[in-house]
Amino acid sequence: LLKIIAIFLIVLNHTIQSLCEVNPYIPVSDYVIDINLSTTNIVNLLLAILRSSGCVGNDIFVVCSSWFLIGREKSDKKKVAFLVADIWVVSVIMLIVTRLLGTGIGREASLKQFFPTANANNWFLTCYILFFLIHPLLNKLIDMMEQKAHLAVCAVMFFLYSICQYFRPWFFEGNLFYMTDLVVWIMIYFIVAYMKKYLKDCSENTRGNVIALLIGIAGQALMICLMNLAGLRFFTLNGKLQYFNYGGSPFIILLAIAALNLARKSELKSRFINYVSGLSLLIYILHENIILRTYYRPWIFIYIHEHFGYGHILLWVFAVALAIFIAAALTACVYSQTVERLVKPVSYKIYEWLEKLWKKIEIRLLRLH
Repeated sequence: LLKIIAIFLIVLNHTIQSLCEVNPYIPVSDYVIDINLSTTNIVNLLLAILRSSGCVGNDIFVVCSSWFLIGREKSDKKKVAFLVADIWVVSVIMLIVTRLLGTGIGREASLKQFFPTANANNWFLTCYILFFLIHPLLNKLIDMMEQKAHLAVCAVMFFLYSICQYFRPWFFEGNLFYMTDLVVWIMIYFIVAYMKKYLKDCSENTRGNVIALLIGIAGQALMICLMNLAGLRFFTLNGKLQYFNYGGSPFIILLAIAALNLARKSELKSRFINYVSGLSLLIYILHENIILRTYYRPWIFIYIHEHFGYGHILLWVFAVALAIFIAAALTACVYSQTVERLVKPVSYKIYEWLEKLWKKIEIRLLRLH
């Protein structure tokens, strides 16, 4: 259930993104609500706060994945080959459909559809693949550490890539300490591993986790509200309302870990929920395809803006996000029962061929002196 919530939060964030960012490929921009600027409009402020839902969903997904990957000695490389194949097939299908519909997209965008993982058309999926591949190495490092060393690694990484990055001065351009999303995920992995190994009582404390969850939600919202007030008073800080929309936010990490601990204590069991949860990555691949998000999704809000206005825009945002989520889930279900049945064995065959090829190369390389 937590994975489903995480994916819906990601869909919600992407929906808001289509509403609040100018798209250079769309001929109009009057439908856009700028949520970077400080505002006295409560609806715009709520949209700015809800924009963090993507980071919350991403971190929940990473925390959940980390919990189950910790302790594994090997990564399932066939699973990676299968995921890469799914991403490629969906990208090519979307390109073909777009061409048949007559939507004009550039040559560069078309070529990117043939190399979606390498080009990080969906940064989350590319990062997840790299993260999944290196997790056995991370596990070996964790197993080699004593508790003091593990705590030191968690503390240093959290200070550098969560505290320093989150509270960096506004005049610092770019990221501090060469921060990347993969580095943030590795930090989260070490923190979850420490909790799993040494903080069992804390992770099982329901009251403590509820408090941590509330602190995470309130803290993230409060920081955005404070930046809004600062922007209204100081011109230099106006336009930085999304300054704290960061996956390494200490509040969002706290929120995600607390949510995992509470979900682990839930006794809810449902085959339907487990099935939809299993489609989560496929839902992400489908709903956030680069062609869909660039050339089609903004037109939903253009239509709403022209025919209904933005009097109830918050309701429209949730309605559109829910519709996209349901549509992506249904499409994922159909895809998994049809196209994916062909993609899976083919991806396995390709992986086996590549594995044999690598073994031949490996033998020759090991002979070198």
